[in-house]
Amino acid sequence: MVFTSYAFWGFYAVFCVFYAANLKFVRSVRLQNVIVLVGSYFAYAWWDWRFLALIVAITIVTFVAARLIESGRYRKRALWAATAYALGALFVFKYFDFFVGEADQLLRAVGLETSIHGLSLILPVGISFYTFQSLTYVVDVYRRSSPASRNLLDYAAYIAFFPQLVAGPIERAAHLLTQFHGLRAPSGPDIIRGLELILTGLVMKIVVADNLAPTVDHIFSKPIEDQSGGVLALGLLYFTFQIYGDFCGYSTIAVGTARVLGFDLMQNFNTPYFARSPREFWQRWHISLSTFFRDYVYLPIGGSRVGTGRAAANLLATFALSGLWHGANWTFLLWGIYHGTLVAGQHLARRLPVLSWAFPGRTLLDIAFTFLLVLIGWSLFRSPDVGHSLAYLQRVVADLSFPEDFKFVSIYIPLCLGMDLAWRGNTNLRLDVGLFGIKQLQPYISLAYYSALFWLLVFSIQKNEGVTFIYFQF
Repeated sequence: MVFTSYAFWGFYAVFCVFYAANLKFVRSVRLQNVIVLVGSYFAYAWWDWRFLALIVAITIVTFVAARLIESGRYRKRALWAATAYALGALFVFKYFDFFVGEADQLLRAVGLETSIHGLSLILPVGISFYTFQSLTYVVDVYRRSSPASRNLLDYAAYIAFFPQLVAGPIERAAHLLTQFHGLRAPSGPDIIRGLELILTGLVMKIVVADNLAPTVDHIFSKPIEDQSGGVLALGLLYFTFQIYGDFCGYSTIAVGTARVLGFDLMQNFNTPYFARSPREFWQRWHISLSTFFRDYVYLPIGGSRVGTGRAAANLLATFALSGLWHGANWTFLLWGIYHGTLVAGQHLARRLPVLSWAFPGRTLLDIAFTFLLVLIGWSLFRSPDVGHSLAYLQRVVADLSFPEDFKFVSIYIPLCLGMDLAWRGNTNLRLDVGLFGIKQLQPYISLAYYSALFWLLVFSIQKNEGVTFIYFQF
């Protein structure tokens, strides 16, 4: 059940009725969490009910492990058992066939006949997200930075919370689990802000991402040699904003639907294409995943506390794992290594005098250069294999002629950037000073802005239920 489907909004309306009825007449925390858990399991089962057993099993295993860890009995054993179970399930469903296939090719390359076969399992939607969320909980309990939950219902609702279940953001127990300990009664401003975020996310997904998707698919599916480098460059540029509109749109809807219910989810994006360096880009893009790898991989292996060379190696290892998290393909691994190289290079060169030079236009130059580096990286992410990515970039450099056929789609790029600044950047319409410092006009500007987004959405809604969110495959 996806945010762009009529089925989801029908479900959400019914869910809100039950949720509001409890707040109005019963006011039971337990009933609230039962409604959340049953609704979340129903939304997940809509996709494939068979995988409910997996999320239930991971929930129970990590819940019991955390209790054992906190009790002082078998602390390390419980930690390793829960980690092995959760990551083992992730490996079997997501990576087993990939490594089996690679091993088969390697053995055949050295002349050995093999008959190794994969499992051909369906990848459960959201498995990477709820697996990592459960692991953060167990590790935090082990570190004594978060207490173990005494209530399985609260914990199960935290793991399965439907707004962010299948594509994040990856929440920490200290932030989200504690919210299930009391009644979550949304205020009027909460509901209004939630609806604004839902509208913004739907426009980013349906108006921006889904309108760019057909052109991107067309360009990437045709033989490279049959297209000019200019067309390929446009395809890469369009994908850069398609994936952002798609994923940031999902996260924004998730935050909005949760806010309407009175829950607060973390911000997962913060104008990443306005970043001034590769390191800053990763502080702004998929923030919940970036902070996960920082806190649970990079810092535990030494972070930057060790020597400069070792710190650079730690960055490369962390980004390689981050890339592999996105999928079982060499392109994702190399995409992670590419970004790790950029961030490590920035770390190694941070004391060079040239990096501290200040001159007019320096900020714009830094933003443009960082965006170009990110753009190049997306060629690896989108291509089916490494060879395709290299040939794609080579063709872009060799021939930059731009035909008229695809230029009209570019209108969605300034729209995406403008929306990005309007609701998260320094021109946020909800700042107390108001737009242009005219506080009295702020309500009218906000009304006009969201009215324009609403009509853009109305005119862009397709008769079908839209394009599936890209990050559902992760």
